[in-house]
Amino acid sequence: MKELLFFDRCFWCLEDFFSHMEGVLATEVGYANGNPDLVPAYYEVGKGNTGYEEVCRVFFDEERVSVHTLCTAFFRRLNPARRYTEEEKVLRENQSKVLFVDYADREAVICAKEAVEAQYQNKLLTQVEPLSIYYRAEEEHQHYFARHPEEAACAVR
Repeated sequence: MKELLFFDRCFWCLEDFFSHMEGVLATEVGYANGNPDLVPAYYEVGKGNTGYEEVCRVFFDEERVSVHTLCTAFFRRLNPARRYTEEEKVLRENQSKVLFVDYADREAVICAKEAVEAQYQNKLLTQVEPLSIYYRAEEEHQHYFARHPEEAACAVR
């Protein structure tokens, strides 16, 4: 079993998106790469004071779905045809990331990103970084849309 973590503003939307993919064994939401002196909590992370980001942790069977396939789906979900103004680029920087646990996956993530950029002839603003610290989010945030389908407004499949 392998894992990657994805960040794009709403961890509920990402969990819903990835949980339906072939080869994904499990998902959970949490907080990553923040201040190691702090234990993050949902409302504090949302205020932006902790350095943590809301991420979806995806556990997958590499024989059924590749790093490249998962990342390509994520990059396409970000609307790679969208052209940002310079001001929007500054606002979007660091608003989407792929975090890898196994350094061997870094190259596959980057290759997927470059392939989508080439296909759409547009640079993606997504960062690719190693995971440094992770906390699982509170139980009420796990599989949120599965438990609250009436609130699935931002879920994109």
